Amino acid sequence: MQLLIRTERSPETIAAAVRAEVQSVIGRTVSVRERTLKGSIEATIVQERLMTRLATLFGGLALVLAVIGLYGVISNSVSRRSKELGIRIALGFDRRGAVKLVLREVFRLVGAGIVVGLPLAILLTRYLEKLLYGLTPDDPLNILTAVGALLLSALAAAFIPARRASRVDPVLALRNE
Repeated sequence: MQLLIRTERSPETIAAAVRAEVQSVIGRTVSVRERTLKGSIEATIVQERLMTRLATLFGGLALVLAVIGLYGVISNSVSRRSKELGIRIALGFDRRGAVKLVLREVFRLVGAGIVVGLPLAILLTRYLEKLLYGLTPDDPLNILTAVGALLLSALAAAFIPARRASRVDPVLALRNE
């Protein structure tokens, strides 16, 4: 049996009085459990919240792994091209130009990933539309947020290799050549 009571006062203040009244009518052998409407709603969406937290955790982990992978690729590229960068700097190539060269490579890779991944993501979210509460698969704000987070992550991954590229010593690069 379920009894719903609407009150304008705080539910905690009248819970004891209601419990005592219900037990006086039904008897003390029956246990009475009270719960607010908010508590009932919270209890029904526990699984959805768990799935949301897991999806957030795995999405964040995927982003961290992508940043680490991109950092590794760009760092390897900069170390392989250090002689070329040193020669360019010795011939008058601006150190800012070296940073731009590395960042252009990073954003070319990320841009290709966005061009390929964005249509696939929109297509795949059509199948998951029933699981998205209050969102549409092609919500522009969510898409822009995801693309922005990806671009900021790419910039973070490229920061150290680009800085290293700008500090290549032309004398060492030419000496090793």
